[in-house]
Amino acid sequence: MRHLLEVDDLDRNELDDVLARAAATGPWPAALAGRGAALVFEKPSARTRNSMELAVVQLGGHPVTIRGDEVGLGARESVEDVARTLACYHAVVAARVFSHDTVTRMASVGAVPVVNLLSDEGHPMQALADARTLLDEFGSLEGRTVAFVGDGNNVCRSLALVVARLGGHSRIATPPGYALGAADLARIERAGDRPECSDDPVAAVRGAVHAIDGAKGRRTRNSPSAGARRRWKRRGERDPRWAQRCLPGREGARGRGIGGGRCPAWA
Repeated sequence: MRHLLEVDDLDRNELDDVLARAAATGPWPAALAGRGAALVFEKPSARTRNSMELAVVQLGGHPVTIRGDEVGLGARESVEDVARTLACYHAVVAARVFSHDTVTRMASVGAVPVVNLLSDEGHPMQALADARTLLDEFGSLEGRTVAFVGDGNNVCRSLALVVARLGGHSRIATPPGYALGAADLARIERAGDRPECSDDPVAAVRGAVHAIDGAKGRRTRNSPSAGARRRWKRRGERDPRWAQRCLPGREGARGRGIGGGRCPAWA
């Protein structure tokens, strides 16, 4: 049984197929016709919940959104028993959780496919959406450089994996002490890329076709992300020609995005 817990659970051909299907405007395959999909939200979300509920509907299924406190993952019932129970009613379980171990344990039951909607280790759904957005703009990531500025976190890790799978190259600038670990970099290299890592945001974005600001308001005054925004504004036309923020963003740091580039956040 297949699960989607991280981007590299898909090989290149499967990733290309998923992204091609995502570009279609319909009709969509009725893969979930007459069946339910359990969407477990241990962590709340605006974008993920709305996009996933509508995606299930477009595939002919019925989404059932469940808050974490309704099932008591690991408290009221074990994670495995929750997965077994939901599998009695649903064709797929998708979960947005605090710990990656939770989705791993759900998948270990092997009752139905499990999809990671976000964990502390990965955010494959956002990475796939970012990849589709980049392909819409550039056609291909082969030989192109994508910059990420912010913590070496779940978003950074999944983005670097999808860029690698698509033949691109990542430059990553993180605050000291928040870089990706050796195991993360080895995994990205197995996916096809050896990222350039530093704590210099300006060096990271130099020559990149796209920059993603992943700070999301944390350590903003002294982080590379805040400095990057100030320096990108001064650089003017030398900014990456396309830029976006990882949302939600703080008031005053939204809309047009970072630097002088265009931001597709509201497209």
